[in-house]
Amino acid sequence: MAHFRGVVRGSRGAASRLGTARSGIWAEVDGWEVGAIVVMVHEDGVDKVQVYRTDGSRRAVGPVLVAEWEEGEAATSTTKPTKDPASTIDP
Repeated sequence: MAHFRGVVRGSRGAASRLGTARSGIWAEVDGWEVGAIVVMVHEDGVDKVQVYRTDGSRRAVGPVLVAEWEEGEAATSTTKPTKDPASTIDP
């Protein structure tokens, strides 16, 4: 049974993938020289998120952890999005 759901949207529309509590879910988005990896896992009865910064498809250096949090922690940010992030995509 699915525990996680991920959606990617691009020029050919949207596609979703599911992850179980055992498998977790992993997503990577790359440009030529910048990218991000998001990992979600279920450990010790709690959902956990890790976000990594990458140097994109170059792969000259490894990913760098830039944020992590877990279920129950308050979501905080120094900036707030001005619109839905999905609306920035023009497929």
